[in-house]
Amino acid sequence: MKIITNFVSVVHSAFNFDYDKEGKLFTTEPKLVALVDVADREGDSALEYVFCVTQNIEGSWSQGEELEPYGDQNPDYNSAITVVEPLPKDNGRTYGHRSTSVGDRLVFNGTIYRVASSGFEIVKDFVENDERKVRALSS
Repeated sequence: MKIITNFVSVVHSAFNFDYDKEGKLFTTEPKLVALVDVADREGDSALEYVFCVTQNIEGSWSQGEELEPYGDQNPDYNSAITVVEPLPKDNGRTYGHRSTSVGDRLVFNGTIYRVASSGFEIVKDFVENDERKVRALSS
């Protein structure tokens, strides 16, 4: 069992909206998708590291050492990442989680950070500001 002592929680909350049967926009719940061991990194260094290692560049950061369905080596695999949200499946195929994006949340040492277009902003919760954008889109 892997023990993580200094970690960042990755919460996907950007793009968490969908349309109901009547075509009205609504928000969905943020999802804790991963824990990332940041070793001795602190502050922005830890947050930047997490953002970088949770990007799908040449593979999938969330799919493990081998990519499904062929077992090819996964260039984006990182043993510091523990995926906690089950991977999505469709028609028998497993897909990886999306890349961490602007609007997602990173939780480090009890503080919630929103991934900004440049750097990170401290926020109060997992949907602050984003719900207002969705309401504006739906009106």
